[in-house]
Amino acid sequence: FLLKNAYLRESRAEFVKLSMSPKIKDAQKQQVKSLLALVTWKEGQLDDAIEMLEEVMESYVTSMVYQSLGLLYIIKKDKEKALPFCLEAYEYNSDDNVIMDNLAEAYVLMGDKENALKTYEDLLEREPSFPDAYYGYGLLLIQEGRRGEGLPYIEKALDKKFSFLSALPRERVEEIYYAHKKIEMEDQASK
Repeated sequence: FLLKNAYLRESRAEFVKLSMSPKIKDAQKQQVKSLLALVTWKEGQLDDAIEMLEEVMESYVTSMVYQSLGLLYIIKKDKEKALPFCLEAYEYNSDDNVIMDNLAEAYVLMGDKENALKTYEDLLEREPSFPDAYYGYGLLLIQEGRRGEGLPYIEKALDKKFSFLSALPRERVEEIYYAHKKIEMEDQASK
């Protein structure tokens, strides 16, 4: 609750206290460390957060850890690690929408627009509840010169619930949407 609601100092204190408890088992300690890595990332220490999650992956593998580490590789723009890791994550759990979104983003990072579009299209058939997939697909369509197709997806992203634990702030989606909406309206007016 504290982490999801941006109380970083408080969530760090709780996670540290929990990680030192003799009552929790090793798997639970790894889970707490993976959550502490998210706090670390949100505090602006991306490399430290990645290192923590890489350590967690050595002994504790879950979809959530794949989601988090895949996202952080993409944020870091680590072309060497992002795509292979996201493909591994997809192989681990192809039903996970966040893992699939990370895979699409990794394809974008690598410049593989064809696979990115296909992955987004497959993901959007599942109607994910988070904005990232709609925004990513819409932005990619716009970059491909398909503004009229892409804008409704970016608009749909604005209807979804934004999360503090996402790398996508609502303000960025609004900025892109309104900028391209203005261009579209100017194009229509000049015709």
